[in-house]
Amino acid sequence: MGIKERRERERQELRQSILSAALEIAEQEGWQAVTMRKVAELIEYRPPVLYDYFGSKEGMLQELVREGFEKLLGRVRHAYEETEYAGERMVRLSLVYCEFAWEEKELYQIMHSLGGAACSMDDLPPAMVEFGALMRKAVGLAVGKRGDDRVYVGEVMDIHRAMLYGLVVLTLEGHLAGGKERVMLLVERATRDWLVTARLGVEGDT
Repeated sequence: MGIKERRERERQELRQSILSAALEIAEQEGWQAVTMRKVAELIEYRPPVLYDYFGSKEGMLQELVREGFEKLLGRVRHAYEETEYAGERMVRLSLVYCEFAWEEKELYQIMHSLGGAACSMDDLPPAMVEFGALMRKAVGLAVGKRGDDRVYVGEVMDIHRAMLYGLVVLTLEGHLAGGKERVMLLVERATRDWLVTARLGVEGDT
């Protein structure tokens, strides 16, 4: 490995250490406690180094949002490709989404401005856009006959997203008892019920 390649690898490793430190602080003390100075202290660097990488705290948080959606997209894409039947695919995608929120709680919080996290984005992260498009495709296939009706697919997709988000956030915030095991059961049941209703809506219009 040449000097240039080694320096780039070291730069990427430090960049990831900065992001990991921010998540660690958020996990231990909450997002309000995340500052550039605290992150620098944790990784034993001077604060100016962090500004060289991200420009500002907002820039660091924006990078975490992008990283979060890239991770979520990777999991969802894998679940989409490994599941053959449209209805069961929607159940699997819902469960994968729930698993991600539970296992990557701090990332999920910054992605959705939860738990005191706040981050504004001028443009939507590409992975977020791709995630939305993949979910729309899955919903369209799952509802059947009206899968090419953008208005109908958009409506049932919004209902599905609100249902998932509500169950996940209520559980993460401690407003639903039972932890991960129970929310996974609720998400599966709610997705199957949603799917029946969405398909009944199609049949009722024909």
